[in-house]
Amino acid sequence: LATTLFAFKKKNDYTKVIEQMDFKVEGLSNIRLNGTNVLFDLAVRFYNRTDIDFEVFTAGLIKLRKIKVWMNGAYVGEANSNITEIQIPAYSSIVVNKILVSSPLLQMLSQITTFENETDFKNIKLEVIVEALGETYVLEQPLQL
Repeated sequence: LATTLFAFKKKNDYTKVIEQMDFKVEGLSNIRLNGTNVLFDLAVRFYNRTDIDFEVFTAGLIKLRKIKVWMNGAYVGEANSNITEIQIPAYSSIVVNKILVSSPLLQMLSQITTFENETDFKNIKLEVIVEALGETYVLEQPLQL
């Protein structure tokens, strides 16, 4: 019974952290062509704004599954991921680096002209898809934190 109660509390805690998690782009680097696609590495900072330590070494029970990228409201590409080891202490943040994003060349070219410089992320929006404990969470927010 104690094990079941502990597991239930952990699930509720992790659900709370996921639902309140914030994120923003920290960097965009290594832009390159690959056939008809543009590839680039994205660095994203994830914020745990709760009083719960989020320490997940789950062998797949919680996964950062996908990150979709929009510029100026237009979808430009996505990164597939299977990150299952995440550790964000309470009221803290971490940066996940080298998230490989693929974008069709024409889609990217139509949007890239709006960048003022390589650190101008005000027109970028992310959608982060997390699979956790049998649920799928779609987290959306603009990156003006």
